[in-house]
Amino acid sequence: MVDLSNKELLIPYGTYQDMIKRTKLYRKQNGKNPTIIYLNNRNKKDYVNYIKLYEMYKRVKQYKKDKPKEILNNVWINKPKISINVLIPKYNNPTVNINGRKYIPSNFTEFYDLMGGFGYSYYYNDIYSLSQEIKNLTIGKAMNCTDFAQLGVYIASQFKKDGKQIYTTRYRHVDCKSGGGHTQFEIQGGEFNKWTIVDISAKADKNSRIYSLSDGWCLNGTVRGYNESWILVDDGKT
Repeated sequence: MVDLSNKELLIPYGTYQDMIKRTKLYRKQNGKNPTIIYLNNRNKKDYVNYIKLYEMYKRVKQYKKDKPKEILNNVWINKPKISINVLIPKYNNPTVNINGRKYIPSNFTEFYDLMGGFGYSYYYNDIYSLSQEIKNLTIGKAMNCTDFAQLGVYIASQFKKDGKQIYTTRYRHVDCKSGGGHTQFEIQGGEFNKWTIVDISAKADKNSRIYSLSDGWCLNGTVRGYNESWILVDDGKT
């Protein structure tokens, strides 16, 4: 574990919001403030102490009061004493509505983790357009591998740094040894230093074991192709 309380680092605003939310919940359940707050409550690695988070809270509150129309994308753990001529990367992370709840994941891995147990439905090819897939995500409607892959590729494209996409993706179509085909995609960039398999349908299936990134269904099958033309046409028919 690394204490970042004295570091001059920017964190995504969504991460800061989640830290504040977890702190309030801890105080409600325990009658006191936590000693430390993890940036990511899943891996429990980097953290700040409560005093530092409270300082961040006061700075954010003042910023919103002074600039009510400004969009806050990131929050300093400690603001640099001298920030002249310092290039600050601007991150834009998507807001995703999953089953009626809104989240701002700090990276694609966090979005993937949120899909655990969402629900999977078996049918051939894709039957939804992108707008319908987004609506299904919002209302908690299960989808198949292809519709999940198309949705995942779109979500990945919405993570940006200085106006440029962070991730590169490609669809992966597999012939399963058990018969039939299966659609996944691969992702690279950001936290992924090499092509990594993403199988949202396996992650979302309520009856499956827990699948991590790079794991999924039909990994021992034969790759039929990448970015096949039929999957690139998002008409909800092919």
